[in-house]
Amino acid sequence: MKDKVVDFLFNPKKFRSIKFTIFLFLLALFSFGRLYLTTEYILFIILFILISHFVFMMFKVFWYNRIKVLKTSKKDWMLTASIMVLFFYGLYSLLQLS
Repeated sequence: MKDKVVDFLFNPKKFRSIKFTIFLFLLALFSFGRLYLTTEYILFIILFILISHFVFMMFKVFWYNRIKVLKTSKKDWMLTASIMVLFFYGLYSLLQLS
């Protein structure tokens, strides 16, 4: 059970269809919820998602790849860097609203 959860979270080749279905569901939920939320709450949600995704990427880079003896790809590093840029942009936007 533990191995399936770890593979679901960190292995990009397994469970692609389930991950895509969950993504579409969350995207539809966020799009519908966006109509009833203020901009500040939307930015808080986006910042929370970026922080949690950054934490998962760090776990993948430093823990999962070491256990499975995988070489960390440039895509992982680029994705981590772009998440940080988006996080700082979202934080800047949130501070502009205050």
